[in-house]
Amino acid sequence: MASQDTVRELVEPEIQALGGLLHTGMSTALEQAEKVLGHLDHSKFPHLRPIHARAEFREQLDASQLPNGWLVTGNPRAMGQTGLVHESSGIRMRFLKERRRNYPGGVPVAGSTRARRDYWQSEPLFDLPTKGPAPAGSQEVQLLLLWDYTNAAVRDEFTLRVVHTLAPGDYGLAVPVDLVFEVLPGGGFTTHLKFTGDPQDEDLFHVDIDEQSNRLDG
Repeated sequence: MASQDTVRELVEPEIQALGGLLHTGMSTALEQAEKVLGHLDHSKFPHLRPIHARAEFREQLDASQLPNGWLVTGNPRAMGQTGLVHESSGIRMRFLKERRRNYPGGVPVAGSTRARRDYWQSEPLFDLPTKGPAPAGSQEVQLLLLWDYTNAAVRDEFTLRVVHTLAPGDYGLAVPVDLVFEVLPGGGFTTHLKFTGDPQDEDLFHVDIDEQSNRLDG
């Protein structure tokens, strides 16, 4: 079993390299969504800003010069599906909205699609056998890049974090994770070795665009 330090040596530098770009991209995406949709009552149309922000975030990534080795993935025609991959280290991330009202702790469950259930189902990161670039054919490090509003009344404040899930999860129960990177303004981050979400946090996104992309991306 690899030590905690070994896991951090594999994952943290690559997440660190992306931190500033991710936070700036998300901030710009929410700003653009509010600029376009600010005349509409968010409580009446709660799905519009998140789905618009998803498209804006994808545009920000596509227009950015990513750190060496990172590539944008996903089919934007499938509900704005967006991901990131760093092939030399085997790290992959899927970009999703948290839903704290429906999912305790905010991490969305995988749903019923086999490909997504396989992605959520992972061995604990502390069992990774390697540090440095992953050898060909080795298990990938499959992560979720999750965002959420910080405050119901302030739609330009947000949280952004990268999590490593251990199982597809069940509705009504928190999805188990073993590592959380909280991306901070300026691109720094803090690390938690286990899930610390609050199941009572309020969710502002009641229409599940992720379930639709679930069906589209297989």
